[in-house]
This record gives sequence, structure tokens and C-alpha cells, in this order.
Amino acid sequence: MTPTARLSEHAVFRELPFCGVLLDTRTFRVYKLSQRAAAALRTATCGPSEGNPYGHVLGSAEGVADPELAAHLVARFAALGLVRET
Repeated sequence: MTPTARLSEHAVFRELPFCGVLLDTRTFRVYKLSQRAAAALRTATCGPSEGNPYGHVLGSAEGVADPELAAHLVARFAALGLVRET
């Protein structure tokens, strides 16, 4: 599976140990994502080869990200101009 979306130039996504954060630098809005949603967005933007950067800290095996959730997040953030579908 290849990445299905790219972050816009004004969007910054960081995955933290217990959540994900998407920042819109134009409006300075912050969108907090659950671990599951952050994994889905990471998979949609980076591809499945990128693992959770904090997986070794959390000690949990990471499952496959939900493709339906990824599609929903891409559509939602594309409507806000934060993500572009490829």
C-alpha cells in the first residue's frame, strides 16, 4: 500500500507517545488525534513501512491501521485544506 495523501505545506503532523497532533500553521489550530487515528493518518501520509516512532516505549505491538478510518481522516482533513489526496 502506497501513501494516499500528502500533508499541505502549512500542516505539521507529529505523533506523540499517547496521541497524534496535526497543526494548521495558517490558523494555528491544533487537532488532537487518538493513537488509532494518528496511526491511520501516518499510514495514509507515509505508508505502512513507517512504524510508530514510540512503539518501543509503549511496549505494545502495533496492528495494521484501519483503512476506513484513514480514508475518513483524509477526507475530513482534505476538506479543511490540511491534506491533499494523491
